[in-house]
This record gives sequence, C-alpha cells and structure tokens, in this order.
Amino acid sequence: MYEQQILEKDSEIKSLQHNLSILDANLEKAEAKLSESKAAQEEGEHSKSTNEGLIRKVQLLEEELDAAEKNVKETMEKYVPC
Repeated sequence: MYEQQILEKDSEIKSLQHNLSILDANLEKAEAKLSESKAAQEEGEHSKSTNEGLIRKVQLLEEELDAAEKNVKETMEKYVPC
C-alpha cells in the first residue's frame, strides 16, 4: 500500500519536474523574444530620430536653395539688361 503511494508520488514528482522544465524553456524563449523586441524598439526609435533630423536638414537646405535662387534672380536682373 505504501509502496504504491510512493510510486504514485514519484511519478507525480517526475511529471511535475517535466512540466517545470517545459515552463523554464518557454520562459527562456519569452525572455529572448522580449529582449529582441526591446532591441528592435530601440533601433526603431533611433531610426525615427535620425529620420526627423534628416527631414529638418532637407527643409533647411530647401530654404537655402530658395534664398540662393532668389539671390541669383536679383543679381541677374541687376547686371543683365532685359
């Protein structure tokens, strides 16, 4: 009778140990995915920041181009008779 209970408890322990090892493996996978997601998020934020900086630079260059074109036009009007 006690031997049967011991065998049942041993079997239950082995089953629980197996389930625990599966859960540990799943936890490791989830932690790895979380790490990858955090890295991707940081990379995305960096890319967004870089993109915003480049957009500002393009806007400034467009403004400089407009000013230079206006300056050329005014200069041409002064020195080239119509």
